[in-house]
Amino acid sequence: MIICAYGFQLIHNHKCWKLFTENRTFSDAERNCETLYGSSLVSIENKAENYQLGLLAKIENLPIWIGLQCEGNQNGDCFWVKNNETLGVYSNFGTDNPNWFNGSCIFYDNKGEWISKACDEKLPYVCETEATNF
Repeated sequence: MIICAYGFQLIHNHKCWKLFTENRTFSDAERNCETLYGSSLVSIENKAENYQLGLLAKIENLPIWIGLQCEGNQNGDCFWVKNNETLGVYSNFGTDNPNWFNGSCIFYDNKGEWISKACDEKLPYVCETEATNF
């Protein structure tokens, strides 16, 4: 049996996600995930996960922080904060994104696209942790 921590819901690939609707800066959101749940901001590895995140976000119709930061305007300039891995094959940036001039932190918009934003802006967020085999 595969289970998630209390309040988290199971997503495929043994990931568990939890939506937080209170607005926080990117770093505060990441810190809250780490401190309270030993987790991190959500990472998206494929189209199916991007779709699943859209379903979760649309419950509240919210833009949400994802755990991606970019240090330039190319996909190769981006990395997942949970493991400092560069962005893999899959991405879903909106037009003209990533755009480091708009900010180095990435949020998921209501169209399912990834958009650059200043990290000190406050948005809802999703934490991710691994499911447990029980």
